[in-house]
Amino acid sequence: MGYIGEGINLTRSAVETSKEEFFGTYYGQSSSEPTVDPNGNPITDGDLYYDTSEDALKIRVNGEWLSLRTATTGYQEFTATNGQTTFTMSGSYTPGFVFVTLNGVVLADGDYDDSSGTSIVLTEGAATDDILGVYIFDTFSVADTVPSTGGTFTGPVVFDGDLTVDTDTLFVDSANNRVGVGTTVDLTNSSNQSNNTGITIRGNDGLSVFSSNASLTALFNKNGSDGTIVDFRKDGSTVGTIGVNSSQRLTMGVSDVGLIYQTDTFDYIGPYSVATPGGRDDAINLGFPTNRFKNLYLSGGVYLGGTGSANYLDDYETGTWTPRYFDTRNSFTYDIQEGDYVKIGNRVFLSGRIVLSDSTLVTGNDNAGIEGIPFNCVSSIFVGKVNSSGYSGEHPCSITSNTNNVFTTNSYNETNGSVLIRASDLGGGSTASITFSISYTTDS
Repeated sequence: MGYIGEGINLTRSAVETSKEEFFGTYYGQSSSEPTVDPNGNPITDGDLYYDTSEDALKIRVNGEWLSLRTATTGYQEFTATNGQTTFTMSGSYTPGFVFVTLNGVVLADGDYDDSSGTSIVLTEGAATDDILGVYIFDTFSVADTVPSTGGTFTGPVVFDGDLTVDTDTLFVDSANNRVGVGTTVDLTNSSNQSNNTGITIRGNDGLSVFSSNASLTALFNKNGSDGTIVDFRKDGSTVGTIGVNSSQRLTMGVSDVGLIYQTDTFDYIGPYSVATPGGRDDAINLGFPTNRFKNLYLSGGVYLGGTGSANYLDDYETGTWTPRYFDTRNSFTYDIQEGDYVKIGNRVFLSGRIVLSDSTLVTGNDNAGIEGIPFNCVSSIFVGKVNSSGYSGEHPCSITSNTNNVFTTNSYNETNGSVLIRASDLGGGSTASITFSISYTTDS
């Protein structure tokens, strides 16, 4: 009768003699994992033994004992009669998924026939009291294994505990229900974010944290058509999107309220409807009566109520100025000199007040106009109001703009009509007072 590696007939006594040599490969039964083979030699890959505590045959692979899962019928053993060749199994098995031994020696495929699925038939009859052992395996035992390289799992894989791939490449923390990519540190803890990089995904609430020291922390790319790149949702409903229009214009918003950022031609941010999609003219408010913005800082102008040049406001300014009498020969001492202005576009609104404490006159014919205006005057057609007191001669009742930036004060009488106020009307030692307001146009 032939056996593995020999293929020759052996008597039972000869088989007993050869066991010592074969025990270097098959160790027989043991309740615990062997540390040396039965001959005391080091264990090598490919060695086998039957673990009685687990009712499983085990094989040595890469320095570890791996279980070869058996079918529910497991292991069956027979004591032979002289010349017996057929051994009927208790239950059926799948041909090719049995492991047959005779007196502890593994039989080669040609030493028996298992094609019936119910009986093992020896090529040559066994001797009296020979022990035939049959290990019956689940048909999926071999198929369910995956090689260390190049293998593929075809179904769910369950790990009872942590999973680490290449240290920091992938880390599954089963105790804390989180996954780390590129790190084992919990980046959902803010104290860990400043000095660590990677991704943490927390399973209990879905929080994801991306931490990077690269120029980009996250990149979202859309190929093909325009539309949404990122969709933000609350309880499954969209509350906002970020997308692209016309291939390169960033859009953001929700429904028909949004913004578009155009940099290709006009460099502007405009109102936009995500739903349409497209620009949305004269429809979106900036702020609300009870929810206002604060300050608006502009380096250019504002179009109010229209888009024509007449609607363009490029300046609004307030301030103070110091009014004084225009006179190159007479001298004045002032008790009060005060004024303020409002400039809206090219229009200036002035007010002022002058109170003298004394005056010294060399000549009384000089024009007692007012100068010191804050912006150049380009029109002589504006007339303002005046209140005055303490004048010794004519009392001014109006003030007129002038392109030489000296605004004349005027009086009116029935004989001469409108007349200029001169220094003589103030009088020597005068304490005259004048309060006035006027508007004019400017090119400033």
